[in-house]
Amino acid sequence: MDKVKRLFSSKENLILFCFSLLLGLNSLLFAFWKTNAGSPLKIPVNSSFIFIVYFILSVLVAGTIAFFSQKFELKKIVEKIILTYSIAEIILLYSLEKMTCLEKSFTCLATNNIMPAFTVIYFILIGYLIIVHRRNKKTSGIKKIDFQLKKRSWISLGIILAVFILNLSFGLYHLSEKASVDEALWTFDRIPKFWNNILDGEWHKTRISDKPGITVALISGAGLTQINPKDYKSISWQGEIYSPQKNIENMNFDLRFPILFFNAIMLFVFYFLIKKLLGEKTAVISVIFIGLSPLLLGISTIINPDSLLWTFLPLSMLSYLVYRKEDSNAYLYWAGIFLGLAILTKYVANILYVFFFLLIFLEYIFSKDNLLESTAKYLKKSLIDYLVLIFFSLLTFFVLLPASWTSISKLLEGTILSEAFQKVWPIFLAIIVFIIIDIVFIKGRVMSAILNFISKYKKLIFISVSLIFLISILATFANTYLGMKWSDFEAILASPKSSYENGGFLGLFGANFYSLVFGIMPLALLSIVFLLTIKMRAKKEINIKESTALYFSIFILLYYFASTVNNVSATVRYQIVIYPIAFIIAAIGISEFLSIEKVKKYVPEYLAYSIIILFSIYSLNFIRPFYFCYASDLLPKQYVLNLKDMGDGSYEAAQYLNKLPNAKILRIWSDKRGVCTFFQGSCSSSIDNTKNGESFDYFVVSSGRETRTTKMTISRVNGGNTQMIRLDKLYTIPNSETFWKLEIGGRKNNFVKIIEADKILVE
Repeated sequence: MDKVKRLFSSKENLILFCFSLLLGLNSLLFAFWKTNAGSPLKIPVNSSFIFIVYFILSVLVAGTIAFFSQKFELKKIVEKIILTYSIAEIILLYSLEKMTCLEKSFTCLATNNIMPAFTVIYFILIGYLIIVHRRNKKTSGIKKIDFQLKKRSWISLGIILAVFILNLSFGLYHLSEKASVDEALWTFDRIPKFWNNILDGEWHKTRISDKPGITVALISGAGLTQINPKDYKSISWQGEIYSPQKNIENMNFDLRFPILFFNAIMLFVFYFLIKKLLGEKTAVISVIFIGLSPLLLGISTIINPDSLLWTFLPLSMLSYLVYRKEDSNAYLYWAGIFLGLAILTKYVANILYVFFFLLIFLEYIFSKDNLLESTAKYLKKSLIDYLVLIFFSLLTFFVLLPASWTSISKLLEGTILSEAFQKVWPIFLAIIVFIIIDIVFIKGRVMSAILNFISKYKKLIFISVSLIFLISILATFANTYLGMKWSDFEAILASPKSSYENGGFLGLFGANFYSLVFGIMPLALLSIVFLLTIKMRAKKEINIKESTALYFSIFILLYYFASTVNNVSATVRYQIVIYPIAFIIAAIGISEFLSIEKVKKYVPEYLAYSIIILFSIYSLNFIRPFYFCYASDLLPKQYVLNLKDMGDGSYEAAQYLNKLPNAKILRIWSDKRGVCTFFQGSCSSSIDNTKNGESFDYFVVSSGRETRTTKMTISRVNGGNTQMIRLDKLYTIPNSETFWKLEIGGRKNNFVKIIEADKILVE
């Protein structure tokens, strides 16, 4: 009570409080006007009146703060602004849910556009205030960079620059000369729609996808300054697809290159953060693996949310771990920002909310002996850090998704209250409340007892995680080399969202590891096994590299468990975020191996870098330009890793047909629409073609569409449509009757082939 009296004893505070109430009242009128509910006091209001009142009150608030301020102190000014507008903003968050103009006037349109912008600025100011307040704590942000780098550091940067150049060089090869699955949804619809809605001020329409894929629109959208996608759109008419008049390769390049270049640039950020966390040697090896990975490079050449998710999600994890190590606030903010960007890319990134919360307890268990504070203080600080991270992730999401400006529910539904967390968040909230009660009333005695008890078994936890990982890898190899004896991984991955009934929990979980162990270079896999078996043995203390590898291993297992529980098998694309994390674990293993005294004598550090680069270049050159179809040499040739390809081979098939003398008058059917994009003649991709009503010169089929086409054809035939063309029979045509065939990566079961219509029997 005394604090309240002291607060209002100041004339400035009293005046600002009155203005706060008036602003709140005006926001209340705004809410009634927006919801078309009418004023409860029968006061005639319209947009002009509300807008003018806001303007006058804001001028008076600014004048009051300026009058009573003896000197300019930005922090105090921001505090006063936030408190003064707090009531108004709370009401605005409700009223902005409905952003439809009820009248066609300038002030109405101005209110619709300006009010959400003020809300964004308000929350940015809160973020600024958090940064300023935490600056006064022990931490003080990132230290100044010493530009007088040692000779070793300059050489390392030179290697990273070489990886950057190699990444771009391989990525630019045939960048525009391919047709990728689902890209048309982004190039012709979602990306232009996002920017058109921004320019029109239609904030509520900027949620362009359920992914939501906003970062794709932001980065790839840079290409819209050069081209208009409408000029390159194929024309569909009665099942026929006609290629555009303009060369679509120009559009492909302009919209794909920004993503490729962005990911290449972010390799330097990977290097900086990994170096801070794990040292220079591990950072260099990690970036070589990440920058020259065929799968990561392949997805970076496709306009898709996964092409950016693999960058933002690991960077958030690295930033947070660097914060835990360095105790420097700036890294915590960046962890939140990268997390917000990851969620804006794809909602699956919400799993980091669980992982970061789990890290609070893992850090205590495995670093308990190094803590200089009580359990209660540690948990209090960690929970505050966790909430700050959540705030900056929400702020990033809120600022970059204008649709959330008009509906706060879109912000919550996309992040902490997403569908995937509906069952988890009550448990989270209960645990947090329990910890707070324990800290406040019992000084953390209960949590201290629980965590201290668990920490006694940290050796067991360490061994268990390592064994689960190793056993899963070994079981995957055994099942694969025994001819998929126990579980058909290929069948599961061919239908990742509907194969739970046949594959079961263990089948789906094993298929996840199948995509991992055969999706990275053999050298990387061997180094992971080495680290788990030799260096990550149980002992009292573990160093930062081993703890990081442990945390990353737990994350991979958590990710696989979550996908399996949701009855989805993690194909290469669905688990693209796992590969950079696995590469960092592999880099730790190689770094530890190179630290062995006997190894140092025979394998110099820079020789190891050169070997890894050469092996990576070999893999990239062997599979180019079909990087996303890469499979390790350890995978038997009869198997395919990425059964859900992204349209590889479509361009090559179309170009082969285009070289035929009568290409423009030919009519073909293809199971990939991408072939139709580049083919000069008439093309169809419709399943519902009848024997009597349709005639084709060639059929173009691929292994990646075999399961889909077969299921759709058989379902229609079983439904009574006996006159339709049995497209499922095309995939069993022997090679001797094939007009042209492309075997991607030298694997006969990963094909695109052309079949002459008059040489096959269509039953």
